[in-house]
Amino acid sequence: MTANDDLNMDYVDIDNDTSTFSSSAATLSFHNNDCSKIRYAGLYWGGMYAENDDSKKNIQIKIPSNPNYINIEADSYIYNHHTSDFPLSHKPYICYKDITHLISAQNPAGEYIVANVKATQSGDNVWLSGGLSAGWALVIIYEDPEATSKYITTFDGYASVSNTQNNNAPTDVAFSFTGFKTLPAPLPVHARFGVIALEGDKQIKGDKLSVQKPDLSYFDLHNTVNPSNNFFNSSISNENEINHQRRPNSTNTLGWDIDLFSIPNNDNSIITNNQTSANFKAHTTQDRFDIFFSAFEVEVIEPKINLLKTIEDATGNVLNNQTIPLGSTLYYGLEFQNVGNDDALDYQIIDILPEKVHLTTPLLIEIPSGSGITYSLTTNAEGQTQLTFNIPDNLVRENGEKHKIRFAVQLESNCDAFSQPCSEIIANKAYSIYKGNLNRTIINDNGSFSSVDDCNLGTIENTIFYADLSGCNLTQNINDLLCGESLTLTATEGFDSYQWKNATGEIIGNSKNIVVTSSGNYTVFKQKNNCLIRTETYNISTVQRESENPLSLYAGEIFQCMDLKKSFPQIFLCGTNAHKDIDLTHLSNVNSVEVKKYQGAEISISQTCPPTDVRLWQTVFNVKTFTLTQEGIYQITLTFNNGCIATYYFRVHTSSADLRIEKTDINCNDGTINIINAPENYEFTIVLEGDTAAKAFQEQSNFSIKKAGTYLIYARKKERLQSDCEILADKIIINRFEQQIQNLTINHESCYGKNNGSVSFKLVNGKAPYKAILKNVRTHSIGEIASITETTITSFDNLPPTDYILVVEDAQKCVKEYPFSVEAASFLDFQVENELICHNNVPTSRLVLTFNNPNQMDLSKVKYQFNDDTQIHYLEHIVGDIAYIYPKLASQQNQTIKITYNEGCSLSKLFNFENNTSIILGKDTDPTLISAIRIKAYGGAGKIYKILHKRHKTRFGYLLLTCY
Repeated sequence: MTANDDLNMDYVDIDNDTSTFSSSAATLSFHNNDCSKIRYAGLYWGGMYAENDDSKKNIQIKIPSNPNYINIEADSYIYNHHTSDFPLSHKPYICYKDITHLISAQNPAGEYIVANVKATQSGDNVWLSGGLSAGWALVIIYEDPEATSKYITTFDGYASVSNTQNNNAPTDVAFSFTGFKTLPAPLPVHARFGVIALEGDKQIKGDKLSVQKPDLSYFDLHNTVNPSNNFFNSSISNENEINHQRRPNSTNTLGWDIDLFSIPNNDNSIITNNQTSANFKAHTTQDRFDIFFSAFEVEVIEPKINLLKTIEDATGNVLNNQTIPLGSTLYYGLEFQNVGNDDALDYQIIDILPEKVHLTTPLLIEIPSGSGITYSLTTNAEGQTQLTFNIPDNLVRENGEKHKIRFAVQLESNCDAFSQPCSEIIANKAYSIYKGNLNRTIINDNGSFSSVDDCNLGTIENTIFYADLSGCNLTQNINDLLCGESLTLTATEGFDSYQWKNATGEIIGNSKNIVVTSSGNYTVFKQKNNCLIRTETYNISTVQRESENPLSLYAGEIFQCMDLKKSFPQIFLCGTNAHKDIDLTHLSNVNSVEVKKYQGAEISISQTCPPTDVRLWQTVFNVKTFTLTQEGIYQITLTFNNGCIATYYFRVHTSSADLRIEKTDINCNDGTINIINAPENYEFTIVLEGDTAAKAFQEQSNFSIKKAGTYLIYARKKERLQSDCEILADKIIINRFEQQIQNLTINHESCYGKNNGSVSFKLVNGKAPYKAILKNVRTHSIGEIASITETTITSFDNLPPTDYILVVEDAQKCVKEYPFSVEAASFLDFQVENELICHNNVPTSRLVLTFNNPNQMDLSKVKYQFNDDTQIHYLEHIVGDIAYIYPKLASQQNQTIKITYNEGCSLSKLFNFENNTSIILGKDTDPTLISAIRIKAYGGAGKIYKILHKRHKTRFGYLLLTCY
């Protein structure tokens, strides 16, 4: 068995071109060459290459429509051994390039030659495991109007499958395809598979390609070219046959497999109905191979609606890509047909009108008679008009007829609407939304065709026409170039290129802006991408007038004199000795300045034009810096360096009121602000600081103030301009004085009958000095104190208890009254009595104090002392208004008891005190009374004794005891 490893490998070079070192060819043909349109073309090339040479990504290709080689550089590496994280010992590489743009525009059928694909050769004295191989493949997906709809997906990557786990390669690789849905039952399912692999040997078996069946088992794919046990066998085949349309035309490519074949699917046993994925597996037991491309194709059922949008005139002539005069009425045509293999349902056509066209008034919409087509008009979020056509299902059945709608629009007629770059291109597409009867997936297509060829194949792109802007040259007449100055002209933004020319055709600039210093005609030619070249023409005139009066910077108001076409600035000098410093040194192109003052009769301040009598002006300044202090009308003449002269006018207004202001503060009366020397031609107002209300001026110069605060006094002329001075003459603080009494202290009578009440106080917030008068409400004035200051505490003493009014008068004769009362001290009196009692069978002497206590004084706080005793005691035995004292005193007449209360009030009483002694009994016998005893009693309380008769039994009998 001979493997590729055992063969000497050299480059194949079939092109007889010494500029290439390797080349091979293959022929592309279609079942329908005339009507097959390429939608995708991907070129793959690679091989085993030991050199770390990045130039392997550069090759050459010769296509049928071009006899010369085209240089190609890969878009990417599918795999590169030298940069991969999983390097392989046989050092393969695979490159990829999308070449759709090279071959889709021309007739693609014919021979393709690819040259300079690099690989290691046997003569390079490098041994690579598995042998040496290289090749290329062109994968094409095309559209054929005669074919059924297909779901086609391609997958590239790199999977090396080996008979050993060594060399970073597994023994099997699984891969899947999703995103499709096969035909529903009972329709047969037709599917094809394509694969490209590197390094599969013809002589080594054990390599398989399998597909999973509905029962989840795997079926080994095979055909007459690719046996099930040696599927990757260095063959290039198409549907079970070797592809011989190539040079060299060998059956053994020595390591380059390209196979495209139908999957056998009798009774849908491999790929079933309504299936949405397909699983494949590559496996080997002996051979090694590297899969880097696979493709899966399955026939699908779905409606396919071709929507053609055209631009037409009223009679139906197609105007696509033509130039249309502004304001023209034209028609959009919408032709539709279902060319798919399923009926369409709920078909809608949505057409959003371009910005520069609008529907005609009245609406002109042509709908096939009896078709049942309806439409609606809406405005989308961008403000564009949207037409939606609802198409009945019977008009879009499978293999149905073509149907057409037309509606009229009018192109914008105003040139100004086309000022932006490329706005002459009027482009848009219509869009289709529908679903199928069998395939209910919602289809939102990519838009309408702009044209359809003889094969009924359309190009999905905007339908375009061009607005005719030949009469839209933008011309401006500009009279703003002042003598001695320059002017910047600015073209419309958004263009890629600008070219300015003067009246002689000389190119003078190539940017958006250009600076001109002289009059004349200037034209800019501007373009964006490959859009229409636009022009703007500026006719510039030099004028000797102001673009801006240089005194306008200092003006409070500017009049416009229409007679002279000049501005007339009004400058205001506000306040006494006010002035304005003028500096014109910034006018660098001015050679000299002359300022004159008008000497003629006074003119109204509202006159918008200056006087023009040239004889009544007197020169006052000849410099660029000067100071204005005098009211009047002035003329200023500027002479530019190039000799141009410009004359301007301005007026100065002065307001120099020097006001003298007096004020009174708010006390018991309103405050005042008075302007003493108010000029007759002025009016005045006051504003409380912080008040944002509009000022209200008045002729009177005296103001009554009710609210304290800081007041701004403004003055202005009665006859004045709107922006004339409002002079802030002064800032006056008005205080509010509201007399108040502080530290008011009232001392009431301390002891009953002493008449020692008092009042003390301090006066604040009035106008000192003060005078205080104290009035008894019954006896009237009892005292007066004058010249009281705010720092003085003043008092009235020795006041008897009664109601009073304190009357205070300040220096501004503001009077306030403060009523108060002096309260009488609590009244307390008592009577004292000596009482002899038997207390607990003990003779006792006590004092009974009976109080007259109308103020219900707490007697427990009352103290007492006897005679001159220094000891002071509190009453203890209190019952109501009676207190009992048990003194230890000697019996004596006219003793004194002193009662003290209210911290200093006292009352004394005399009393006679007798101590209560024990009863003493004596006995004697009375000779006249033989059986009696005479008892004598002494002491005790009082002189009357109560005799108790008791019989006492003795051993002699009974005795009678008698007390005298």
